[in-house]
Amino acid sequence: MSDVLMDLHAHYKAVRARLNAGPPPKPLPLPEPAPEPVAAPPVTPPLTDFAYAMQASQLLQGLRCAPEIKEKILPILERHLISWKDAAGKSQMWKYTKCRFEIYVKLYAHGWSLSQIGRLCGDRDHTTVLNGIKKFIRENMTEAELGMCKDLGMRPVDYWEAKVVLTAMGRMG
Repeated sequence: MSDVLMDLHAHYKAVRARLNAGPPPKPLPLPEPAPEPVAAPPVTPPLTDFAYAMQASQLLQGLRCAPEIKEKILPILERHLISWKDAAGKSQMWKYTKCRFEIYVKLYAHGWSLSQIGRLCGDRDHTTVLNGIKKFIRENMTEAELGMCKDLGMRPVDYWEAKVVLTAMGRMG
């Protein structure tokens, strides 16, 4: 039987028991699934240009925007190991929302409006995007950095973007 049918059957039994003035049946505990053994990740050789392009196209599958925006979003998706469909989906798991919030910050720092970002990222409301940006900044910046931004009259997202760019330049050199 399907889960829905089993739930409906259990509900029917409980209602019937209440009507007959008897106690509802006790639910049976479900057995805990056995944990899967953790295997060491296989050592993979570096990707060729073609394999990298294929991997990037799979991560960005479903994203409809200009190529320069895809170039901004792809490193975030790669760092979080999440596809665009998962990042823009409805899941509220922290690993997806964290990636989504970082995309919000990146696009907002590059001049996108909250409504534009919301439309691109799964038809979300502008207030949802704003809340995500605030939460990302609160999680990833220190009080000293936020105070410095306030003293300089700088938006925290611009500071964050400059910090990311400088870090990437340091890795290249």
